[in-house]
Amino acid sequence: MINTKFNRKALAEVYEVLMLLEKKQLSKIPKKLVKTIKENKDNDYEVDLQEIENGNLLSETNIILGTIYTYYLATNEEKSIINKLINLKKEKYKNLEKDIWKSKINGINYAKK
Repeated sequence: MINTKFNRKALAEVYEVLMLLEKKQLSKIPKKLVKTIKENKDNDYEVDLQEIENGNLLSETNIILGTIYTYYLATNEEKSIINKLINLKKEKYKNLEKDIWKSKINGINYAKK
């Protein structure tokens, strides 16, 4: 077993979602990754398939699944859109960070507002 930063319950949810994929889709994900998820998931955590179907997943589960989708399952067009959205978020964050630094320089403390 390897050390993981991810919640082992999230890995259990991810594994269950992966097992719901068609073989063609699952084959696009590296076997080593699937094996690592399987070996590190919380085996005592009972994943409710109804909750998966309703989209009620742990936030870490969504992050892991989103990453897997982006790297292994998304089409080139989808990857392009995802990358554009990521870049927009990064730019927005940079602008926010600049505004915070400017406010500190100008003596404005937004944290107290």
